Amino acid sequence: MRILLDARTATPHFPGIGRYVRCLTEALRQELEESDALTLLVSGGHRLSCGDGVELLQLNRRVGLLGGVSGGGDLVRQVERSKPDVVHLPFPLVTLKSHVPVVVTLHDFIPLHRPCGEAWRAKLAWHLIGRPTLRRADRLIVVSQAVADECRQRLGEQTGAKIEVIHHGVEPHYSIAAAAAGEGLCRRKGLPDSYLLYLGSDRPHKNLDVLLRMVAVDKEAQLVPLVVAGLQSDTPHLRRKVAEMGLAGRVVIAGEVAESDLPALYAGARAFLFPSFDEGFGLPLLEAMACGTPVICSTIAPFRETGGGAALFVDPANHIEWYRACRQVVTSQERYNDLRERCLKQAEQFTWRKTAAATVAVYRKCMEEKQ
Repeated sequence: MRILLDARTATPHFPGIGRYVRCLTEALRQELEESDALTLLVSGGHRLSCGDGVELLQLNRRVGLLGGVSGGGDLVRQVERSKPDVVHLPFPLVTLKSHVPVVVTLHDFIPLHRPCGEAWRAKLAWHLIGRPTLRRADRLIVVSQAVADECRQRLGEQTGAKIEVIHHGVEPHYSIAAAAAGEGLCRRKGLPDSYLLYLGSDRPHKNLDVLLRMVAVDKEAQLVPLVVAGLQSDTPHLRRKVAEMGLAGRVVIAGEVAESDLPALYAGARAFLFPSFDEGFGLPLLEAMACGTPVICSTIAPFRETGGGAALFVDPANHIEWYRACRQVVTSQERYNDLRERCLKQAEQFTWRKTAAATVAVYRKCMEEKQ
């Protein structure tokens, strides 16, 4: 079986989808048979390597919200040259009309739910590229049942019949062993010895505001400081808000953290907080669990699917509930230990090897259906 995977999103510009592509391709190397071949289409700035039956093909066109319109012809030519048995698009905003079976991964519908600064571009890209691409695909991989349900609502049962739900996995280095590196990271980043962790951007759907309001009601300082970290988290808007609310010292803005430091950052936290209004899966939730860190997250369907019975679920809009949940974990060692054990067991169910094996099964099913 010859697989062509469009890996142009494996760059820092696409932190979430880029990690999906990188982790999936690494796991595919272990799942494919010797007679199989994997070709990755890459662009500048990628973080992928060849070898072990993996070939890299450079495609100069970058993927963007509307990049698929201009880049489609180049992609078609690469498909014609490499003659794959199946093509995998891990991002639906790419134009491709091909006689070769096409698998498309859909991660979420966030841009259509909560418009941000470029919402008009996201909506236009969805109507011009995303929806037609999903309808033309031979198979759709979606990352959660919640996304699958919405996909059926938006695109109908004919498209829904092509859906396969395949969860993300957790990389092996996210583990309790990472705690040993936590002290060094705290010194380098100027973090407190004990802290609550938020990892993500300052975008509206991430709902960081509810955590700031939670800290503001902690008049008796029963909670440990809140550390805010991640790409696009250190913004002038956030710093201004922290100052206006008088939260200096109780909210520590750590900014972007290297991916290699994330396990230690998770492991050093008393609890990981994930208050999003909207997500497709929630990989950070599982990564924190794998590091033995209790997770407190919002009640949205993807988190319930991922967190199972291990996480504490809280109304994303109720800062008082967030305060009470965090106080439980901070003040009760028994509660902390119980959640820690449950989180470790929950995370064990999700591996990239499982993700890759299920993805390969979809590839083979596509080939069989085309024969």
